[in-house]
Amino acid sequence: MPSEMFISPEREMSLQQVEAAKAVCGDCMVIDDCLTYAITNTVRDGVWGGLSADELAPLYSAWQTQRATVA
Repeated sequence: MPSEMFISPEREMSLQQVEAAKAVCGDCMVIDDCLTYAITNTVRDGVWGGLSADELAPLYSAWQTQRATVA
């Protein structure tokens, strides 16, 4: 499976590619680390931690709000 499937801009990925990448995430041992990386680095493209960029978007705001209240 080409790595480009995971990091391509989502607008360039077909729904089937997004779903295939998410399926791989389901068996991944580092899915939580991957998701944490994507959120803390505001990754805008691809599938990270089993979520698409569109699914990650609302989590960025929540994470930034939580950081602001803790700091």
